Amino acid sequence: MRILCVSFALTGMLSAAVAHATAERGRELLQRQGCAACHDIGPGSSTVSTGALRRTLNREYSPAGLTATMWNHAPEMWAAMASAGVPVPRISEEDAGNLFAYFASLRYFEPMGDASRGKRAFEAKGCAGCHTQSGAQAGRAQIISKWQSTSDPISLVSAMWNHVPQMNVEMAKRRMKWPLLKSQDLSDILVYARSVSAGNPQTPIQLELPPLEGGEASLESYGCVTCHTGANVLGRQMSGRSLTDIAAEMWNHGPKMLQNRVPIPPEEMRSLLGAVWFRQFVHPQGNAARGERIAASKQCLSCHTSGPGPDFGTLDGSWSVLRLTSALWKHGPAMLSQMQSKHIQWPHFSASQIQDLIAWLGSQNRSRTASR
Repeated sequence: MRILCVSFALTGMLSAAVAHATAERGRELLQRQGCAACHDIGPGSSTVSTGALRRTLNREYSPAGLTATMWNHAPEMWAAMASAGVPVPRISEEDAGNLFAYFASLRYFEPMGDASRGKRAFEAKGCAGCHTQSGAQAGRAQIISKWQSTSDPISLVSAMWNHVPQMNVEMAKRRMKWPLLKSQDLSDILVYARSVSAGNPQTPIQLELPPLEGGEASLESYGCVTCHTGANVLGRQMSGRSLTDIAAEMWNHGPKMLQNRVPIPPEEMRSLLGAVWFRQFVHPQGNAARGERIAASKQCLSCHTSGPGPDFGTLDGSWSVLRLTSALWKHGPAMLSQMQSKHIQWPHFSASQIQDLIAWLGSQNRSRTASR
């Protein structure tokens, strides 16, 4: 097991920016801002329309990756918008949180699931012995067409934790070996379950990002920190994983965690995931020294020290990938114009470089605060 275990000092403003961020709001934002002119953002879609930019919308999973992708292609996007008569949108930190929720929802079925493979895995892993496709339930097992987890990743993680004891007893009765699941297996099974769903199989994923605060108490109360220490700390184990990855990992290790196991309600699971899964995405751990070197090599300092741009050290507030994404869309066109006038090439960044830049920007802010 959709992370690094570090200390976070996030401001109330940052918390508000991601509070109740949802995939649906992110999708609505893309439509409202005219992104559909180049990108196909229909239900379940993750690719651009034919003849448009020919890039996938969900190729970068983390907010740092999303920021890097947007930044690298911003001049091209702005030129395409100008050609199409679409105004450049101004994206707030809250908007950026909603965008990540949408992109995270697209990653729910990665590796890309296949219903036919899912049906075969569902039968081969022994799931069909209890979970029928439709009709009456087999004992207390819910029929597959009514699974809520096919459209709610948080429900999936909760279900994979809460149902392990019951399923372990049932498998023991049937003398079945505990089946291990790869992320691909689970993704295939979820796509198969959606194909036989009682609702609309094309229903978008209903993902609401977890809160950033409060999860530490859940980790303590459920005893997670008793076993997950050192190299096994949950944050490190969840680094870079999707929620489907996490759910599969919970299932695979389920029988090993039966002692003193207590159910975790979906909302409590949401809070827990906010502490150990989502925080790294909003405020990733980077290297400030590398970030300073990157800022110098990309010529950021030529404008943000003595040039027209504000000195980074004078800017208030906590730095995050969401703030950087917002800054790109609010101030990027003006920055591009200034750079072109100075014959400075638009910089490209990797996701890790974005993380290092944020670490350096944060250190500038902390140094200024400490000197007051």
